[in-house]
Amino acid sequence: MSWRKKEKPSFFKVLSNKDFRKLLRLPPHFLRKYELTLPANVKLRVDDSGRRWNVRVEPMDDGLLCFTNGWEKFAKDAALNLGEFLVFSLLSKSEFNVVIYETSCCEREIPTHGGGDETESGIKWGRGRPPLNIKRETTLEIPPSRRSRVEVKSQVKGIYKRNGYSKKSDPLCFERLLKTHHRSLFTLPKEFSVASNMKVRTQVRMKYVGNPRGVSRVVAVYPRPQMYRIDLGRGWRQFQVENGVEFGKTYSFEFNPDNQVIYVNQVDSSE
Repeated sequence: MSWRKKEKPSFFKVLSNKDFRKLLRLPPHFLRKYELTLPANVKLRVDDSGRRWNVRVEPMDDGLLCFTNGWEKFAKDAALNLGEFLVFSLLSKSEFNVVIYETSCCEREIPTHGGGDETESGIKWGRGRPPLNIKRETTLEIPPSRRSRVEVKSQVKGIYKRNGYSKKSDPLCFERLLKTHHRSLFTLPKEFSVASNMKVRTQVRMKYVGNPRGVSRVVAVYPRPQMYRIDLGRGWRQFQVENGVEFGKTYSFEFNPDNQVIYVNQVDSSE
C-alpha cells in the first residue's frame, strides 16, 4: 500500500441501489488511485459515536470489491436511507471513518441506540445494549476524560454542571464571554489550541450540552500562522443559532481527546 497519511484517501457513495442495506460496492478507481490492497476485514467508525463495526470485504462476480458481512448491521444501526450520501475516509490500512449526509444535504449523526461491534476502547458491546456511558434519549454523553470533574445536574433536563476546573489547571478547557465580534469567527486560546493540536485540523465537531436537544455540528478550523492564532469559522454561526448560544453570556469549552469533540456549555452565573 503506497498511500501516505497526509493524502487522506477517501471516496463517497450515494445510496441509490435498492440492495444498499445488504452490500456496498467500492469504487474501483479509489483502489487504483491510491494503489490500495484492502484486507479481508475492515472496521467502520462514525466520528463522535465511539463505535466500530466489523465489515467483510469481498470481490463480486463483476470483480468489484464490496462491503458484505457486517455491512447490513452497520446499515441498520446507522439507520441508512435510500438517497443518503456517505463519505468514507481511510484512517489506516483497515479502518474507515464514515460521515453520513441525509437527503437534505446536511450531515447527521447515527441513532444513540445503534449497536456497533465494539467501542473506541475495543470493548465488545452486549447484543442490543449500549455501553453504560451512552445515555438514552434525554441524557447526553459525558466526556470520558473528564468524568471526575463533571456531575449530572439533571438527567431529565440533560444539564451538566462543571465542578472546579480552571483554565490554568487544564489547557483543554477554557471559558469565554461571547461578544458580537464572535459572530462569524471565534479565536481559540493559544494554550487550548496547542493542547488539542488544532493546527493540524481542518474541522472539528462541537457539541452543546446545555440542554437535552443540543445540536452537534462540524465546524471549520482556520489556522492562521501569520497571525499566530487559530479560528473557528464556517459552521460556527450555525452552531450558535441552532443551540441558542447568546452574546453577553459566558460559555465553557472543553476538548475531549478520546472522541475529538469540543463540548460547549453555558457557565452558571451564580458560580
